Amino acid sequence: VTIQNIALNPISLNPEDMQKIQEMEDAATIGSSTAMMAGRMTNATASAMNTAAGNTSGASATGNFCRECGTPKPVQSAVGHVPVELQLKAISARTVGQKSR
Repeated sequence: VTIQNIALNPISLNPEDMQKIQEMEDAATIGSSTAMMAGRMTNATASAMNTAAGNTSGASATGNFCRECGTPKPVQSAVGHVPVELQLKAISARTVGQKSR
């Protein structure tokens, strides 16, 4: 058996499919480098913070947080002003194999 000709119809993708393919290619590229992954997370975090800052119904709009630095303001009790200490747990990201200090 000898194949002499092959005919292929052109492949056409809709914009949504093209976007999905582009996202998968980007993920494969970014996933191959820890520096690129860290940069992507930094950009995503900054973008999320900018979006949150523009939310007029968000936490900063309640008046419970300092608009300058974002720290919680002291909590008021029914008896008056009672300072409340909040302990926040910090989560850090580091490269696999990197030792903590």
